[in-house]
Amino acid sequence: MTDAALHAAAAEFIRKSEARDPHLVIASLFVPEPARARFQAWMALLSELTEAIFELSDPRVTQVKVGWWAEELHGLSKGAARHPLTRLLLRSEAPWSNAVAPLLALAGNDEPASDASAALAALLPLARALCAIEAALLGGDAGSEGAAQGMAAQWLASRLERGRAAADGARIPMAYFARHGVRSEQLADEAAEPLLRDWAEHLASLIPDAEKDWPFPRALSTRVARRGLRARAKGKNLQVSGLPAVWMCWQAARHSVLPRAVLPART
Repeated sequence: MTDAALHAAAAEFIRKSEARDPHLVIASLFVPEPARARFQAWMALLSELTEAIFELSDPRVTQVKVGWWAEELHGLSKGAARHPLTRLLLRSEAPWSNAVAPLLALAGNDEPASDASAALAALLPLARALCAIEAALLGGDAGSEGAAQGMAAQWLASRLERGRAAADGARIPMAYFARHGVRSEQLADEAAEPLLRDWAEHLASLIPDAEKDWPFPRALSTRVARRGLRARAKGKNLQVSGLPAVWMCWQAARHSVLPRAVLPART
């Protein structure tokens, strides 16, 4: 595949991620131009991973897709890639292999957690691994537990909206079903709305404030996720775009580490 064909193929996935999260169009303008393609590819890759793990309705399809992505991350650690997004990121050193085992551990795991702490803990190993990769690619602190917690809470928020008919009960802890007297098969009913709002409010509280040494994507994503969850807790659906997106991107850029223009190349 020529460079032009590779970038054209990757652009389709980048447009898909920007359609899903319109604030990413604005966010890319805050990234130094030499690092912009890397930033866009990484955010699109995170979007693809989130979809594969947390947003598919058929657990069999989830297992196949997650298995494919695990192979792809393992290949990256060996200097090989098949997907247009990973091929764009191939030349940058990052601890790709550390994400393989926690990624596979999540595939097909549809057992609801007992409480909020257990729901979060199940996702933290993968979140830590991906945060370390993100920092290697884009700069910032690789070991921030707050950043990993924020990423895990974002995934639970995604599952809340897209997994209500799934066997895992949208990964909502059993304690919340008991508190509201609702069964998992009732999540699509109006009677479940207080439960959904309650869980959204708690997820918002789990997302910490961004720290100065966080990578720009974490500082931005945590702000967007917390705003969305707070809106959901009030029964509203919120997509960040327009002037609010500009403001949030500017705030994230001021209070984080922007992507480095040049990174050490793979040898």
